[in-house]
Amino acid sequence: MHTKTLIFSSGYTADAVIKKWLNALQSGTPWSTALFEAIGDWPLAEEYFDGRHFAYLIDNEAFDWLLLAERMINQAIGMVPIEEAERLLFYGELPLGITEKDIQKAFGEPKYHAHLNYFYGVVIEEALWEATESALIKQNGIKGFQTESGFNSDVFEILYGTPFKKLFSEFYRSKKRRLPIKHKLSEIKSFSYWCFKRRVANSDNSRVASDTKKGLESLKRMRGEQ
Repeated sequence: MHTKTLIFSSGYTADAVIKKWLNALQSGTPWSTALFEAIGDWPLAEEYFDGRHFAYLIDNEAFDWLLLAERMINQAIGMVPIEEAERLLFYGELPLGITEKDIQKAFGEPKYHAHLNYFYGVVIEEALWEATESALIKQNGIKGFQTESGFNSDVFEILYGTPFKKLFSEFYRSKKRRLPIKHKLSEIKSFSYWCFKRRVANSDNSRVASDTKKGLESLKRMRGEQ
């Protein structure tokens, strides 16, 4: 297993965290409580496990804790309620009794701040893509050219003032990497975060606030909360 140490290392090894997580479940600790405590203790930014690459930290700034939750829940098959786990992993629905303050306490400030970076920089940014595309479809009645990300190419012109292909090439040049033939999910997430930072850097505060509101409302619709 190839691993990379997280910038906010807890002092635990990954194996120790997994063991602690499983022991907590076996001793009767509520799975949600045990899970968030384990995520708070987790020391790795990325790892290769069972032939799969898990990239938990994007650009050393944005923490994808749901990916880590998936990895940990898969280590505890039969010990976590399936329906509750699916609602968390597929819809981002927090387990009953868990609040944002609970997450902040379990994660600690550095990791919680990185979680917010991911939420606004990846989740909300992609929801903003969806909102912008929906507005275009409503306006024009048809979809435009679909990019590798599955979104209307016009979305990127509107939000970033640059065609998708050029934007994607700029992203890979900024990482000093060649454009791959196929794109991994972790690379799409990294691209989303890069786009977010680019948009914020080139927008005034009122535009950023407006776009954030659109993204949040879009996410609620996607999750069936509106």
